[in-house]
Amino acid sequence: MKTCEYCGKEIDYNHAFCDDECEQNTFNYYKNRKRWQGLFSGGNILGIISCLIGLVVGVISKNVKLGLLITGSGILVIGILYLVLPYYGLDEQIKKKGIISTTKTVRMLGAVGLLTGLVCVICGIIVPFK
Repeated sequence: MKTCEYCGKEIDYNHAFCDDECEQNTFNYYKNRKRWQGLFSGGNILGIISCLIGLVVGVISKNVKLGLLITGSGILVIGILYLVLPYYGLDEQIKKKGIISTTKTVRMLGAVGLLTGLVCVICGIIVPFK
């Protein structure tokens, strides 16, 4: 059986979606995905670059506090980005599980990134490194 691209329910091969609501929601999902693509890509690049800079600063200058603060802020940016804009799951996962399941997975990854970034920033502020 084929699955609905939005909700993941099994449907027959003659239909693309299980109902009109799923079809409209899928259209809105891809419209929002295209609309926010530039912001998402820019935020991802900013987060990854700051993580790399934080790692390099922490290792080369042996300033672990500063490295943790910079890396943690980059991870925070990525976590917030995935929580606010959950439109960027893998297309293979969307086809297999549906948009709803993929959005939940992306938001869960965003929450994990947010918590990891918070831990890094808090450790960089509180923990005394020598």
